[in-house]
Amino acid sequence: MARRGALLLAARGISSSPCLARRLKQTESEIVRMFHPPVRQCEELIATVGPRYTHSVRVLDERFIRILKIFKWGPDAEKALEVLMLRVDHWLVREVLKTDVGVNVKMQFFRWAAKRRNYEHDTSTYMALIRCLDIVEQYGEMWKMIQEMVRNPICVVTPTELSEVIRMLGNAKMISKAIAIFYQIKARKCQPTAQAYNSMIILLMHEGQYEKVHELYNTIIKALFESKSHASEVPSWFERMKGSGISPSSFTYSILIDGFCKTNRTEKAMMLLEEMDEKGFPPCPAAYCSLIDALGKAKRYDLACELFQELKENCGTSSARVYAVMIKHLGKAGRLDDAINMFEEMNQLGCTPDVYAYNALMSGLARKGMLDEALTTMRRMQEHGCIPDINSYNIILNGLAKTGGPHRAMEMLSNMKQSSIRPDAVSYNTVLGALSHAAMFEEAAKLMKEMNTLGFEYDLITYSSILEAIGNVDHE
Repeated sequence: MARRGALLLAARGISSSPCLARRLKQTESEIVRMFHPPVRQCEELIATVGPRYTHSVRVLDERFIRILKIFKWGPDAEKALEVLMLRVDHWLVREVLKTDVGVNVKMQFFRWAAKRRNYEHDTSTYMALIRCLDIVEQYGEMWKMIQEMVRNPICVVTPTELSEVIRMLGNAKMISKAIAIFYQIKARKCQPTAQAYNSMIILLMHEGQYEKVHELYNTIIKALFESKSHASEVPSWFERMKGSGISPSSFTYSILIDGFCKTNRTEKAMMLLEEMDEKGFPPCPAAYCSLIDALGKAKRYDLACELFQELKENCGTSSARVYAVMIKHLGKAGRLDDAINMFEEMNQLGCTPDVYAYNALMSGLARKGMLDEALTTMRRMQEHGCIPDINSYNIILNGLAKTGGPHRAMEMLSNMKQSSIRPDAVSYNTVLGALSHAAMFEEAAKLMKEMNTLGFEYDLITYSSILEAIGNVDHE
């Protein structure tokens, strides 16, 4: 009777390994002989471990799987590892987690492996255990493992793994946890796949978090533009978004218009601006600003001015940034009087000029050779509490280099070194160009040496012209 009870307990796999060893009257030496390798050594005992997810010639010894099924995880299984010469590495952990032993045995083995010397779990081993826990619906333990993996500094979660984690948490109805982990992993510079975004959007819609939904197809659309995707991909996402019942927000339209402008699809951007108006959205200064800038770069100044007037009529005023864009392009077009009038109009309407507006006006003045007026504008800027930036100084420096000669440019560069606004590569290259045009090659060589010390690169055109000029002097 006692023997039958013992066999029943053994069959159910609930006895501890020492107890089972005593009942079967197996000594440690017998266990060692049982798992002693055959005379012909297996290839897996000497194979090296391949990189993550790479197929290997190693094969997990079936005898080790049998002992896991008989003894579960414990001292006997540890002894078998030694006898079979199985080294504990990522490959071994993944292979054990693939076997059909109980998930509790897998978890015990996983925890034991983590304590081994010179071993640390990586993303592949964590994901292997997470999949096991998902299959048996141990969602609490699964969530703990996901959190532990994300917290581990050596674990880099790939976009594909993020998508899989989101899917598993979604199936487990752990919506809020899926949302939290998505943003947590994304913050670690993981670029989610389209599938991960789709999964998240579905989850967010179920939760009624529509603001987050908008934030995600905006992120996708912006990423597509930045990655220079195929021209049809962005409109495809936009139409898919609308087809899913997600109404684009004003910010979505703004991102699309800005993206199309930056990729030279101005006509498409214009159509979207009209669509915004048809949908009843209030005029978006950011969208207008992108379009006006694109039209200015294309030298379509009349249409840019028309859009600017439209924005003022609809909003009653315009932002300082839109004014700055208009002033910049009017100055480039040589319409300096119009640029100055627009700058004065800003002040009259109570729209305080920012650094971009001041720089735009100074650039136009310097381009026309009106350097004294540009310097006066810079002083006026400071008097009104607007702090110049490096671009402000480079605009003046460029004007000095062209009209005041290299000596005045070098003097200003020297003053900049002593000020809170330190010169950058543009500053140095501007002065280098002035020295080159003045055939001041000795001074140019000294400046180039200084640039090299500071880690600034030479402007290739200026550098070539200096070499050519030196060659001409040598020839003469």
